[in-house]
Amino acid sequence: MNIGVLVAIFFGFLFAPFIPGLYELFFPKDDKPLSIEMDYSKDARYFAQSFRRLMHSYIPGETAGSERTKVQLSSGLETIKSFGGDFKTDSYDTDFKSILLVRGDLTAGRNNNFSREVYVLGDADFGNNNVLRAAAVDKNVNVGRNTRVVRWLDAEGSINAGRGSNLGISTTAGGAIALSRDCTFKRLYGNPVCTPTNDVRPALPVDETEEATMVLDYSGKIHTDSLKFDKPTEINGDLITIGELVITDRCTINGSIKTDGKITIDSGAKEVLITGSIISESDITIRGNVKVLGNIFSQKAIFLKGAEVGMSGGIKSVISKRHISLGENVKIYGFASTEGAGVVI
Repeated sequence: MNIGVLVAIFFGFLFAPFIPGLYELFFPKDDKPLSIEMDYSKDARYFAQSFRRLMHSYIPGETAGSERTKVQLSSGLETIKSFGGDFKTDSYDTDFKSILLVRGDLTAGRNNNFSREVYVLGDADFGNNNVLRAAAVDKNVNVGRNTRVVRWLDAEGSINAGRGSNLGISTTAGGAIALSRDCTFKRLYGNPVCTPTNDVRPALPVDETEEATMVLDYSGKIHTDSLKFDKPTEINGDLITIGELVITDRCTINGSIKTDGKITIDSGAKEVLITGSIISESDITIRGNVKVLGNIFSQKAIFLKGAEVGMSGGIKSVISKRHISLGENVKIYGFASTEGAGVVI
């Protein structure tokens, strides 16, 4: 074979892998950014609503007290025990091994074990020291002290969680979720999620010498050092720093906060308003009269006390990879979620 043909074949094989890349470089097809709906939010109550739909398909054939009806779940064919009106556990066994369907209100005493799912069309009151696998309730729920949810709990109305209760993998509500001290959780969704209220807030001191508000324009700026704001400040644009951020006085940020370092906002009774989100690769600590209109994300831990996140009618998120601690006077309109542990202190 001619040496020239061999050289041509060699270089053909050598450059052939680069042809698709060169074609895309000069005639791009995917050079436009992906279209993302920034206001999109998934259905936080998907599992509970799916379970409701499944149970409603069996309700017409139910007879009060019957154990003959079966329902197909992912775990297999399960028995439904139905109660036509209100149901109190005082006169029944404390270990319930069938799915319960209660058409009225459910009142559970102490030390009951609901080892299968529960669906209540009315209100539900789970007393102290109960164990609840999963429950969907069409009205309001009271969770007693030290009661443990194994998987999920959902209410169309509101949920009141007693002291020391464990809210399982996911607890969601169409209304408010009121948390007591020592409650633990992993994922919450409510409108709002709120912690115990202490109405005694420190009064603003009368300071006739308070300095005028300093106005800063941070649009397009990235800071490489740590920042501290201990005087009245208004910042326009996103506040971005590689270092730490500390705010201890009245402050308005017309934008978001993004840092690699820790964020500490400890303003006492002085108002701090962030119109955007707070994002950090490290810990976020917020104490005082602080309102965040956006989301809060941390790759480490989040501590909130006195903070309000979002507003009524919207859905925002407080998400931490390691841990969330919630003190008193906290309101979150939407999600509070962590891969680690969440606790009310």
